[in-house]
Amino acid sequence: MPEGPDGDDFEDLRERMSNAVHGAFPGEMVTKWLVICEVLGQAGDRAVYLLSALDMKPWDTLGLTRYVETLEQARIMLDEGSEDEG
Repeated sequence: MPEGPDGDDFEDLRERMSNAVHGAFPGEMVTKWLVICEVLGQAGDRAVYLLSALDMKPWDTLGLTRYVETLEQARIMLDEGSEDEG
């Protein structure tokens, strides 16, 4: 498994990501955010890392991932439908 951020490095990454997310929506309140990264190690091994807003509950994370999954499935269906028409 590729070596990912841990300890203080992971918390620093979380803080930097939080600042970036909040900065992307000036004047609005970001309540939750989630980043999923697939990492390919030097030996070709893969790992998935999850970085979320501090104090996010597991059910919030699950809800966001399911919501995004639904959106992506709809986008795929639309893309496949436009290929059939062309």
